[in-house]
Amino acid sequence: MKTWHLTWSLFRFRPQVYLSLIACWLITFAMPLLAGELLRIFFDNVASTAPLRWESALLLWLLVSLVSPALRPLIFFLEPLMDQEAIALLTKNILLHLFTLPATQALSLSSGDAVSRLRDDTREIGVFMIWSAVFFGRILFICGALVIMLRINVLITLVSLLPITGIILLNSVLMTHVQRYRHASRATTSEVTTCIGNIFQSAQAIKVATAETAIIAHFRRLNAQRRHVALRERVFWEIMQSFMSNMLNLVTGLIILVSAQVIASGTLSVGTFLLFVVYAQLLMACFSTFGMLIARYRQLGVSFERLGAFLQGAPLSSLIAPVQTHLHGALPEIKPVARMAEQSFRQLDVEDLSYQYPHAQRGITDVSFRLRRGTLTVITGGIGSGKTTLLRVLLGLLPRQEGIVRWNGTLIEDLAAFLVPPHSTYTPQQPRLFSGSIRENLLLVPPYSEEEVEQAIYHAVLTPDLLAMHEGIETVIGPRGVRLSGGQVQRVAAARMFAHNADLLLFDDLSSALDVETEQTLWQRLAERRDVTCLAVSQRRILLQRADTILVLKDGTLIAQGTYTDLLATCPEFQRLWHGEASSL
Repeated sequence: MKTWHLTWSLFRFRPQVYLSLIACWLITFAMPLLAGELLRIFFDNVASTAPLRWESALLLWLLVSLVSPALRPLIFFLEPLMDQEAIALLTKNILLHLFTLPATQALSLSSGDAVSRLRDDTREIGVFMIWSAVFFGRILFICGALVIMLRINVLITLVSLLPITGIILLNSVLMTHVQRYRHASRATTSEVTTCIGNIFQSAQAIKVATAETAIIAHFRRLNAQRRHVALRERVFWEIMQSFMSNMLNLVTGLIILVSAQVIASGTLSVGTFLLFVVYAQLLMACFSTFGMLIARYRQLGVSFERLGAFLQGAPLSSLIAPVQTHLHGALPEIKPVARMAEQSFRQLDVEDLSYQYPHAQRGITDVSFRLRRGTLTVITGGIGSGKTTLLRVLLGLLPRQEGIVRWNGTLIEDLAAFLVPPHSTYTPQQPRLFSGSIRENLLLVPPYSEEEVEQAIYHAVLTPDLLAMHEGIETVIGPRGVRLSGGQVQRVAAARMFAHNADLLLFDDLSSALDVETEQTLWQRLAERRDVTCLAVSQRRILLQRADTILVLKDGTLIAQGTYTDLLATCPEFQRLWHGEASSL
C-alpha cells in the first residue's frame, strides 16, 4: 500500500479532530492576508496628502492581529490529540496483530529494536499528521497572496518567485539524501537499544565471563557510531533549513531592487511595496516549510516500512484498521477467562500432535499421551529431542500442524486461547520478569487476596529470600530481574504461576538453577496440593523419581512412557539418560 493511502486512512480515523485543526490553521493563515491589505491601506493613507482616514484600518489590523493568538490554545489542544490518536492506533493494531500469531513466532525483531520502532516511528507519523494540517493553511495563504500580488505587479511577483522555484528544485534533489540519512539513523538507534536489551538479558553471563570491559567498549562503539550518523543527519537537516531561511533576505533584496524604479515612477505606492515585502517573506517561509513537509513525507515512508516489519507479510493496511484507542474516558474492564463448572479439569488427552520447524528437519511427530488430575508427568529426553517444542505446541505457542487436544473429552479448537489461566499456566525455561517490584510481578492480573499471595510465595520457596531483602516483596528487581539470582528469577516466575490457582501447571526445566535442597522443598510443597496437575520438562533425577508418568522423547518422537522403574528396565534411551546425562543431577 502506498504511503499516501496509509496517510489518508489515518486522516479519516479521527476526521472531526483533523478537520477542526485544519479550520484553525485556515483562519490563522487567512489573517496575514487581511493584515497585509490593512497595512497597505494604512501606509497609503499616511503617505497621501489627503486627510487621514486610517482609524478604521488600524482598528481592523489590531483585531486581525488578535485572532491568531486567540486560536493558539485550541490548536495546542487539538495537535497533541491528533498526534496521540495516530500513535495509539498504530501501536494497538501492531499489538493486536502480534497477539494473533503463535507467541514464539510473533516477534521477529529483538525487544530493543521493537521498542525503538514503536517509540520513534509512530512518533514520526504522529508529527507528520500535525504538519500536514498546517499545510492547508499555508496553501490558502500562498494562493491568496499570489493572486493579490499578480493583480498589483506581475514583474515584481515573478522576481519574488525565482528563489522559491530554486528551493523547490533543490529540495527535490536532496530528498534521496534525507531518506538515506533517516534509514541509517533509525538502524543505528535500533542497534543501541538491542545491545541494551542483550546486556540486561545476559547480565549473569557477562559477569561469569568477566566481560564487563569488553561489553562497555562495544556499547561505546555503537553509541559513537549512532552519534556520528545522527550528527550527520542533523547537520544536513539544519543546512537545508538554514538555506531556506536565508533565502528570505535574497527575496527581500530582489524586491527592493526591482521596486525602486517602479516606486520612483509613481506607479507603486509605499503601502503596496510593504505589502510585497511582507507577503514575499511569508511566502518564502511557507515554501521553505513546504520543502520540510516533503522531506517529512519521505521519512514517513521509512517509518511505515519499519513498522511493517511487525506484520511479517500481512498487508500494511493492518496498521491503520479502525479500532477503539481508549485514550479518553474509562478504560475497558479486563475480564479474566472464567472457569466453568463443566470445564473443571479431569483429564487432558493429546492425540498425534505434530509440528515441524520451517526449513529444518526438527520438531515433534505424532505425540500422544494423557494427563490425569492430580498427577505429575515429566517429559525427558536428550538435547534437541523436542521437549520444549512439545510444550509450546500444546499451549498454542507454536502452530500445531496435526493432532487434536481434548479437555475432559471436549475438543479444544484454539489452544492458545483456552490453555490460559485459570485452565493452565506456564513457566518457560527462561522466565521474563518486569522491572518493577516482586509484588507487581506476581500480581499481573489482579485482584488477589493477601492469603493467595502468601500461598504462592510459600509454594515457590521464596519466603527466606524475601526476609533477606530490605524491602521484602516490594523490592524492585530491575530490568528482566537483573537484581535477582537465576534461582530467584525462576522462583518468582513460579510464584506468579501459582498465584493463578490454575488446574494445569506446565514447567520447562523450572529447577535448573535451584540447589538440591530448594528443589526438593519446592516439589514437596507442590505434591501437598492433591488437586494440582503438573506437566514438566526435566532431566533431574529428583523429579523423575517423583513422576507418576515419564514421557521419553527422541528425535521428536515419543518412544516410551511409564514410571522411572519401568523405563529403567525397558527403555534403552531412558537408561542412557539416567546413567549419563541425568547421573549428576
